Amino acid sequence: MIPLIAVFIMIFMVSCGSNSNPQKDTDHSGDPITQDGPLPEPAQKKSSEAAENRNLVTGGFRGYAATNGLVNERFFRAEKPLALGSYLEDTNPNDILASFKPKLTDLLGTYEGDGLIHEMKNRMPNGVNLLLWYMAIDGLASDLSKTCLDEQGSLAFNQAELIPEAADLIKRLCSWPSPEVRQIPILRQLWDRGMQADAPESEFEEWSQFILGPEFTEASATAVRNMVVTMLFNPHFLIYK
Repeated sequence: MIPLIAVFIMIFMVSCGSNSNPQKDTDHSGDPITQDGPLPEPAQKKSSEAAENRNLVTGGFRGYAATNGLVNERFFRAEKPLALGSYLEDTNPNDILASFKPKLTDLLGTYEGDGLIHEMKNRMPNGVNLLLWYMAIDGLASDLSKTCLDEQGSLAFNQAELIPEAADLIKRLCSWPSPEVRQIPILRQLWDRGMQADAPESEFEEWSQFILGPEFTEASATAVRNMVVTMLFNPHFLIYK
């Protein structure tokens, strides 16, 4: 399987590179062609996706708190939220000074300020925070995949804390690659659960083609883990547009 950091970089480049130097249509005289009124629907969609891709280049991470909130909103019950930072470092809930100590999650985009001015720090992607985001998402994906193995002791969360629909879907995917689950509608359910509307339809099409393709040979828990990682370790999920 292609290393997932390389997948992220390739997705980032493919998503953005094709629109970095758009060409204008011209007539035979060399003057730009102008059009009155709204663009046709396909052109509107293409223009919208091009603008979104440009934002992937100029924008930074959503930030740790926002991304952690999305993961909890889409996978977990509200009573006891998951902290993605727990996959990066040990935390002591009884440490009253913890909020004043430097943490690795500070490198994933956090707000700092004096009460009057707030600024997002470490929001631009670089080699260090990309690796940390990969570790956090892979940790989450690994724990979700352990649903297939009925492992509870080493998880950062109790499986009962999952939203029931999410837990049922993961359990169903544990039988991958059985014909009953190796289908586009099942993958669509996982995509709609994790990514929702954060990415254009073309991203789902490419992701599902990879999962259903000959290179994706994993089964059961390993398959679930890699599905979640390749879905969420994506600039459309991590970057604020």
